[in-house]
Amino acid sequence: MDHQGRAYQLTAEVVSSYYPFTHYGSGLVLLDQGDELLPWNDTVRALGDYFPVHSFEGGSHRFEHMEEALKLIREHVKD
Repeated sequence: MDHQGRAYQLTAEVVSSYYPFTHYGSGLVLLDQGDELLPWNDTVRALGDYFPVHSFEGGSHRFEHMEEALKLIREHVKD
């Protein structure tokens, strides 16, 4: 479903149109372990060597831990 509740299927063609993900620069990865679409541990394996990664127990693909993450975001921006 898209953000308006309509059925949507992500195709290989759409994915191949995205720019490659860079491992350079500054980044902060915040994850909910309860994400039902993207396995959080796959993201940790893919990006954990390049960026700080913080995961929160539970939650969902919508990322339900913004309040808890604000301190981490402020620290990241400050550095």
